[in-house]
Amino acid sequence: MQVGVIGMNFKVGDLKLREILAKKYQQLSLSFPCVFLNTCNRSEVYFTGDDLPFIHSEIFRYLSDEIPTHKLYSYFEKECFLHLCQVTAGLDSAIFLETEIQRQVKLAYHKRKENYFLPECMHFLFQKSLKVAKSIRNTVKSSKKYSLESSIWCISQFLLKNSRPLFIGFSKTNRQICSYFLRKGITSMAFSSRYASCMEFTKKNHLRFVKWNNFYDYHEYNLIIIASNFDEMILKKEHFLDVKDNVVIFDLSVPRKAEPELSCNPFVDLFDIDTIASPTVHADSKERQECEIILHSHVNRLFSTFEQKQKYKLQTALAL
Repeated sequence: MQVGVIGMNFKVGDLKLREILAKKYQQLSLSFPCVFLNTCNRSEVYFTGDDLPFIHSEIFRYLSDEIPTHKLYSYFEKECFLHLCQVTAGLDSAIFLETEIQRQVKLAYHKRKENYFLPECMHFLFQKSLKVAKSIRNTVKSSKKYSLESSIWCISQFLLKNSRPLFIGFSKTNRQICSYFLRKGITSMAFSSRYASCMEFTKKNHLRFVKWNNFYDYHEYNLIIIASNFDEMILKKEHFLDVKDNVVIFDLSVPRKAEPELSCNPFVDLFDIDTIASPTVHADSKERQECEIILHSHVNRLFSTFEQKQKYKLQTALAL
């Protein structure tokens, strides 16, 4: 299986460095099949070709002017397959067994295959990783439910007596958090977005729609959650100079959309994706070990089957 990956996750690189890497990947022009995976916890490129070491060195050479290469990890063939399975199943996330990553992997794969040619090995890599992740979640019944939504809920409830949430960006992530808050009985919420579909969503759920970038209206809310793909910085320190009550901001975007300097304001508590959840708190060793055993079993079986099929195809082609 001629596949490889180069990437950086929250374990080896801080958020600032991952932001730089994500931008570098956006500007990367490749002549070989690849899939980019950029999420809150990681930024990776999966690639294939006849000469994996050469492709790997070319990507490293391109990244080395801004990225310390010792912060990057690389996996090839079976190890690459194993890594993507771990990522897709939520075993490599800051929040153990989180489900959002499975959707993100699927979207990255489908977006690439709709616009570019991908060979058989890349289809196998992503399709089987998604299948393995689903199998693990169906098999392992976690005694605890971990999610980004629950982490944000717990932190906000601890810091604020009566939260008035504002969601900036009509992303899937924000809609999931909003649904979680609604189930908890929070109804005084608002969305700010550039998309007309957001107005329909707020009307349907009896929420308020706030005009995009209307910072005066933003001050009515003491809990701001940003998950947006907007190209520019959204919240800046000058927007909160007159704030006299506590405000909690969760910036879930990568690259970030709230200036880090906001944390210097004594009335602002700013959280980015790296500070929301501890990577070690959410998984006991027994539960993680159970997941890893199941995952390795799937990977060994599927990889062996793929290699045998490729060998048979080669022998058949040579016999003709």
